[in-house]
Amino acid sequence: EMQAPRFAHLRFAAAMLGDSGLSVSTTCNWYRTMADFNLAAQQVVLGQQSALDALKIAERATQDRQ
Repeated sequence: EMQAPRFAHLRFAAAMLGDSGLSVSTTCNWYRTMADFNLAAQQVVLGQQSALDALKIAERATQDRQ
């Protein structure tokens, strides 16, 4: 069933994790950082920030929480 076209994104993610050997720790709360990156992506797509500026803002927000 996982070979169905609607699951292509999951196969891609699994292959990427398998190739890199990296995964987010399940004991860390990464949700705020992921929200920072999501906001950065939205700002770039909407033309509100350049990609570099949006990532700098996301990086600063994550560092401020450390």
